[in-house]
Order: sequence, then C-alpha cells, then structure tokens
Amino acid sequence: PDATIVTNPTFAFSFYPPIAWTYYAGPPPSGVQAADATVYAGQQATLKDAERVMKNDIDGAILKALNKLGVSSQGTTWEVSGYTPQNCLIRGDSSQQGWRAVGTCVPQIGAVTAIRTVADSNTGTDNVQVSKILGPL
Repeated sequence: PDATIVTNPTFAFSFYPPIAWTYYAGPPPSGVQAADATVYAGQQATLKDAERVMKNDIDGAILKALNKLGVSSQGTTWEVSGYTPQNCLIRGDSSQQGWRAVGTCVPQIGAVTAIRTVADSNTGTDNVQVSKILGPL
C-alpha cells in the first residue's frame, strides 16, 4: 500500500457525537427537576472527562490506521479542532409524560442525534457536528 505521509494533512469529518463524547453537568432544561436530571449511561460527568475520552478514541484510531499502513507513529503529532463536547441531558424512551422534555438530547445507536424541540418525541434539531484533525503527521 502507498504509505506516503502528506505534509500538514487536514481531515474534516461530520458526525453525530458518541454518547461518551458528551457530558451532563446541569442545569436541566425548563420543566425538568434537578433531582431527575442525571448522567446517561456511557456519558461523562464533566467536560474534562468527555474531552479525554474523545481524544483517546481519536488517538487510538489514528495510531491503529498508521500501524495498519506500516507507518511508524514515532514523532507524529496531530490536533483535533472544531468540536467541544456538549453538555446535554440525554433522555431515552419512557412512558412517563414530560420525561423527554424540550431541550433534552435524543440518543440513537450510541450517539446524540438531535436536540428535542417537541416534548415526548424523538425529533428536533439535527445534532450533526463538524470537526477536523490537523497535522503535521
């Protein structure tokens, strides 16, 4: 395979943030009691933790790709920019009326795909995010 390293590469990508790349530290959206607003399974409790998980995931993917190509990772550096982990109260399906309040986040297949604009629905503002990985490698 061609393992040529490009000088100062940029890789831009769009994605729905994995739940592990988000955190919840309050305050809850209007209509949600603070006692009922908790961190979702797999979500982080702090911005710092969400940033660490995101960085570790991206670093691991880049290192795995370089290894697969047979390219040494020694001396390589990169920086992720454009996405800051979101502080969002994730609410899954529930029969409890009002549980999925406006402003809460919609989880689907391990990612946050929307911010609710209608209570008790799984629709709302699309939550696609954009980020970049910048070299030099």
